[in-house]
Amino acid sequence: LQVIPNKNILRLNLLPKAKARITRAGIRFKGLSYGSDKALQEQWYLKMKNQSIDIVFDPRDISQIYIPHVDGKDFDICYLLETSMQFKNNILEEVEFYQELIQEVKRQEKKLEKLKFSKEKALTLLL
Repeated sequence: LQVIPNKNILRLNLLPKAKARITRAGIRFKGLSYGSDKALQEQWYLKMKNQSIDIVFDPRDISQIYIPHVDGKDFDICYLLETSMQFKNNILEEVEFYQELIQEVKRQEKKLEKLKFSKEKALTLLL
């Protein structure tokens, strides 16, 4: 039986795992932007953009994500950037619900725009 001296490491290994993408705007996960000291220091946003990385997250609070080290004994914390700060302290379900709502609004706007265009086209044909 192995004893794990740090509770955070144990927790990290029990949380859900996922992939995040490094972009020029930050580390992107579930449509949110995160940053980390390590990413800044090592210039990930320039050198590694569009690469996927393994992350761990707590679905009960999406304010931070974690990049586990290869040995699984340590991790780097990524914090929400200002552009995503409205989701601080939210659970994952709330973020996903909000994003689905935004997509639905965009679909409805497209439909309205098509109807408006069709109406205008019909009017020009009639005149």
